[in-house]
Formats: sequence, structure tokens, C-alpha cells
Amino acid sequence: LAWRIKFHRYCRHQYNSEGVPYTYVIRDKEPPPTYNTLMEELIYLLPLDMGDAQFRSDSNLVFSYLEQAIRAETAKPLVQNKTKQSEQNGRKIFLQLNARFEGEGAKPLNVQDAETELGRLSWNNNPSFPPEKFTSLLTKYFNVIDENDGEPWKDDKKIRVMVRAICRNNPDMIKSNPWIYHVRDTLQENWSTWDFAKAVDLFHSKARQNIPKKRSVSSVNGKKGRGNKSKKSRSDTASSDSNSSNISAHSQKLRGYKVTGKPTKDVIEKFNIYAEKIEAI
Repeated sequence: LAWRIKFHRYCRHQYNSEGVPYTYVIRDKEPPPTYNTLMEELIYLLPLDMGDAQFRSDSNLVFSYLEQAIRAETAKPLVQNKTKQSEQNGRKIFLQLNARFEGEGAKPLNVQDAETELGRLSWNNNPSFPPEKFTSLLTKYFNVIDENDGEPWKDDKKIRVMVRAICRNNPDMIKSNPWIYHVRDTLQENWSTWDFAKAVDLFHSKARQNIPKKRSVSSVNGKKGRGNKSKKSRSDTASSDSNSSNISAHSQKLRGYKVTGKPTKDVIEKFNIYAEKIEAI
């Protein structure tokens, strides 16, 4: 929705007393498949609890932003007569507006919005963001441009944008996965002669061929036989419980870590230490 993107853009440039943009108050329920910056990741770690003084204050301010921004008569009842502080929950009202007006007289993305999203889009071989969803978003934004711009984009430009979005700013992922390097290289060599659909077919085909295979228990432990089963199960359960406890402890440190102003070198180092510990587990 156009209004939603504009409101996000506004909140992105407004900061609370801790130096965090108010977009954390109206963030999506599910985190993005990949984070482009440390601040973007921290935004998804902050609590969304009206019992938390910081969030309550920030959510009340976002409510006031919505109150000032709303012009449609059908939307005004959502913000009118909210005199109690507990009722001035900016996040709750924002989600209600989304639920009520999504697809109801909403304006589609404009060309500028589509180009902005294309500039941010990144596929990084993450199972939670499958190749099909990635190419579906590419197609969606290209269609917005083709239908609203004066001149539709040619296939070679679409393929160049696709190549840049595959592991954007993630050279380590490309180095550790030769097939990704091969796909990018092939697309770069052929973007002047291929159409976008052919590029998508190649990407999907290679991605399906390189889905990581799950290792069996026997291959992990290097042993077979019924005699080891109960001992192995007890060991695996104890290890799993220990890992869960460690992950919870490190996650709590991440969630409780607040940033004042721009992330300093010390902030980044501490954040990375906790993140690496979680990944190691």
C-alpha cells in the first residue's frame, strides 16, 4: 500500500530517546529473511509490550503521527476519542488500518516505490526466503514499473537488477557456493540476448539442484545399530536442552541491548559476539 510505505518512510527518519527509528513500533510481525544493517536487525529485537515504558512512550507518539496523518473519514473513527494513554497504541492502530484498508481503495505501488524496493531486495540462499518468492517479488516490482512508467524496462535491465540482488553485498556467500557464482556469471554473459523468463528458469533450476541435503543420524554419529539408540537419544536430548538454554541466554542479551545514537564500534563488536555464539550453537 502506498500510504503504508510513505508512513514507514516518515517513521524511519524519526528517532526515540535511544536513537532508534520509530519503524520498530510498526515493524512487520515476521522479520525479513535477511537484514541489510545492524540497526535493522536491532529493530526486530526491541520489545513490543505496552508494559515497557520506552515502547509505551514511543507507541503513543506514533499514534499522534497517525492522528495527524489520517484524512479519510472512514479511517478517523480508529483514532478519534482515544483519550486514555492505554488506548493510544500506535502499533495497534497501525495494524488495524492495514487490516481494514488493504485492497480497499488503496493505491498500488508507484514507480519510485518499486525502484526503492528493487534496490533493497536481496536473496542470500536463506531457506526462509525461497528462490520462487524472490523472483515473484522481482516480477511484481517490474510489472509496476512496466505498467506505470513511460517506457517499460527491457529484459537486459531486469536481468542486471536480478544479478545485483542475488547475494547483494554478500561476497562470502558467493565464494562458498560455486553454483551461485556460476548463475551470476552466466546471466552477466547472456543478459543482452536472454529474456527475463529464461534467466528465472535458470536460477530456479540451479537452486533446486543445490538444496542442502539433511544428514542422517547415522552419518552424523558414524555408528549404526539398535544398541546405541537409547544412549544416543539421551545424549541428543541433553545436548538439545543445553543448546536451547544457551540460545535463550544469548538472545536475551541481544534483546536487552539498546543503542544510543548511531551504532558505535563497541556496540557492533558486542552484538557480533552474541550473534556468533548463537550461530555456533
